[in-house]
Amino acid sequence: GLVALVVRLFYLTSRVAPHATTPALSKMDLNRAEEDLKTAEKDAEDALNGLNGWAYSSTNRDVELHFNMVKTGNITLKYTKGVTTLPVAPIVAAEIVQCFDTMKMWDKQFDEGRKLQEFEDGKFFTYGKYKAPWPVSQRDFVNVVKTVYDDNGRIRIIATSHPHKDAPEKYPCIRATLMYGAWVFEPTEDAVNDGEDSFPIEGKCKATYITAMNPMGTLPTWLVNQVANDTPMCLAAIADMIQKHPNIVKDMEGRARARLARIYPKKAGDVADKDEKRTEEDEKKLLEGSTEEKEDAKQAGEAYLPPPRPTPTRVTKEMRGGVKR
Repeated sequence: GLVALVVRLFYLTSRVAPHATTPALSKMDLNRAEEDLKTAEKDAEDALNGLNGWAYSSTNRDVELHFNMVKTGNITLKYTKGVTTLPVAPIVAAEIVQCFDTMKMWDKQFDEGRKLQEFEDGKFFTYGKYKAPWPVSQRDFVNVVKTVYDDNGRIRIIATSHPHKDAPEKYPCIRATLMYGAWVFEPTEDAVNDGEDSFPIEGKCKATYITAMNPMGTLPTWLVNQVANDTPMCLAAIADMIQKHPNIVKDMEGRARARLARIYPKKAGDVADKDEKRTEEDEKKLLEGSTEEKEDAKQAGEAYLPPPRPTPTRVTKEMRGGVKR
């Protein structure tokens, strides 16, 4: 399909190496990006809930298709939403759609891209360029992206177009505009609202992909809207990839675990205190002996003698005062 209409991703993986000459944006630029993200997040939430003109159209290959005809200036564009179930947990699905390598497996139009700048944990700028059949010009995007990990186990990846001085427009590409876009992955079962435990590695998820974009250029609007029907079908391609490549799923599960470790780092002090407390309790039990051992000795008419204290393998709080450091 035409590149302006089959652009299925509006951001690139956070694993793509940052551009070597990335300049930092000013505080004012970042504030504007934050405001753009807030607007996109609200619009994406409305689309997720079917508000403001969104309507179900049909189902194709287990993907529910929803559309919204929106007048923008003197043209009316078709915004798209696809909904399906994926056989992976939300956090694994999020890793799949953010992975540069897997992106090419389910979006044949993707050409190249890079991460421009990460300005806050979970927020970054990206550049992406997409292929086009002759004589249509290639399209490219510069977006600001935000990843949200909700307490109920839902993961939202929100994006919208925002300029970045490390990615100026270059001929012959036409700079397309993403008004708002989102990946939303929700657990199919109730999640445990407890930090890391809210995001299990195994399971299934309800996946929603929302795109509201303008390819710009001189393509006729009727053609843009006609081909837009295919945009949400990338969900079916992702489902196929998951079924055909379990090794990729395993890799994504590993990446998900690593990401959770970064989001919810263990406090070293807490771990050490728990370990010390546990060890001292074990030593106390060892000195006192178990209830079963005492009962056996009583029944045998013998005096219970606890086992000898083992050679310590660690320095306890009580021992520190007499140990030279």
